[in-house]
Amino acid sequence: MTREDGFTVVEALVALVIVALGLTALFAAFAGSVASVRRAERRELAVETARSLLEGIGVAEPIAPGVRHGRSQEGLTWRIEIARRPGPAELDAKPAIAAFWVTVSVGSRADGAAASDAVTLTSLRLEQGR
Repeated sequence: MTREDGFTVVEALVALVIVALGLTALFAAFAGSVASVRRAERRELAVETARSLLEGIGVAEPIAPGVRHGRSQEGLTWRIEIARRPGPAELDAKPAIAAFWVTVSVGSRADGAAASDAVTLTSLRLEQGR
């Protein structure tokens, strides 16, 4: 075995370490992108669920002040809060139209509150005076 043979083995080991480091970095980047795609999919599902719930207020569900919560078929938790919006003082006696703030929050936490993937939509809904 000559001195040059030793350099060949060392060079091969260094090349192998460099390739291993490169593959490790590539795998980490791939895993990060997969996680980002999953987060985006969860957020998109939360937005779709929130929109669906918000559209159902006044149609599928009555506009009634209060708080409701539940879980979607996909496992997301939701919370709907409806509060009457006060009108001008002179119209409070017999308003022709009642206004309600409707807030829908959807997320993966059990309480339906703020989580990293939580979505909150707020709308003003009108209803003929009661």
